[in-house]
Amino acid sequence: MTAVAFPNSFSVPMTMLLAIGSHPLLAQDGEAVQDVEDRISMLFLASYPFWVVARWGIGFPVLTGALSFEQWRQKVLNPPVKACLLSLPVALALQHAHALQSWGVSFDFFQPVTTAVGYAGRCSVPLLLMALGSKVDSISAEIWDTRGGPGEAPKANYQALLIPSIASRGQHADSESGTSETTGNGSDDPKEKSEVNGNEAPSVPSMPLRGHLAVLLLRQLFGALLGLLMAYLVRRFCGITDHVVLMTLLLQSCGPPMINLSVMAGVSGSAQRDSAKLLLITYAASVFTWVIWMTIYLSWL
Repeated sequence: MTAVAFPNSFSVPMTMLLAIGSHPLLAQDGEAVQDVEDRISMLFLASYPFWVVARWGIGFPVLTGALSFEQWRQKVLNPPVKACLLSLPVALALQHAHALQSWGVSFDFFQPVTTAVGYAGRCSVPLLLMALGSKVDSISAEIWDTRGGPGEAPKANYQALLIPSIASRGQHADSESGTSETTGNGSDDPKEKSEVNGNEAPSVPSMPLRGHLAVLLLRQLFGALLGLLMAYLVRRFCGITDHVVLMTLLLQSCGPPMINLSVMAGVSGSAQRDSAKLLLITYAASVFTWVIWMTIYLSWL
């Protein structure tokens, strides 16, 4: 449900729309290309906080199985939602900072804090891509092994490489189960790993391939058609004919599932492998679906 409801609505569609900013359908009435690109960036940045609140306020509780209002209330105020709520007063304060500086108020003592926050913001996206790439690589190796390759190479523990505390916990667990290999518990089978000292932990079934294909169909076919219907209704009944606005709406509806799906699965500790496999399948297909839907949308405009 979360993968179908929340597409990649910021980074990829904004980049693709900026790439065609000089198209005659977008630059209307002699508008400069730079002005078109500025409006594209403004529209995506204005909608991004609403997407973040919706993803983490609705999608994350749904992904983690919050069935009651009490469970939803406990999970809705997560760090991304708090960051969006905190950014509003911070932005308002920064708008009035110039007026205070004209009165002789100095903000130099905030320079270390702003520098640290700036570097943290620049590092967050590369770290997210590294973690996502490690999961996708693990899933790719798993899919390749199921095809009966010549031999299975040992898989790297990417989580231990990214987070040292995980490696230390893994070493501690290995020291406690030193005799697991001799007792038959050293297998990679999750069921065998869960059987320790005669106690069998319940295993969570993984999503079958038809489930991944169903998400691909719903998200990148029916979702794109729904976006086209919404754009038609907006243009017909609301009188919005700005092609940049309409293309922004359309491209935000036809993409694959959001990349934050992998982050949510890692935070909740559930469906991590399924989310990585789902992102691998949908983003591989999006190479073709993006081109097809952009061509259809431009012809419709």
